[in-house]
Amino acid sequence: SIGGNDPDNRKMMKFDLNVHEQRLKKQITDLVNTRRNSMALQYGTTTILRADKEVLIIRRQYFDEIATVIFNKSAQEFTFENTTVLPNNFNLILH
Repeated sequence: SIGGNDPDNRKMMKFDLNVHEQRLKKQITDLVNTRRNSMALQYGTTTILRADKEVLIIRRQYFDEIATVIFNKSAQEFTFENTTVLPNNFNLILH
């Protein structure tokens, strides 16, 4: 039939974000801003420090700037032992 699920195809567009959507938008915005402000994340050489079913650790380096990114898919807390001295401009984002 012509018109699909008419008038169901004319539902009001949803503009307001719920709490979960607002939190997700903030997380994505934080990650995008971190990448924009990091030469290592934009242009660095990538080294995979750990890759298994639950955890992925990537280190990117661009000259003297080093960025370490940890993805933890499990519900368990993950502790990362860092042996690198952290610089004054160290940035930690937890999600």
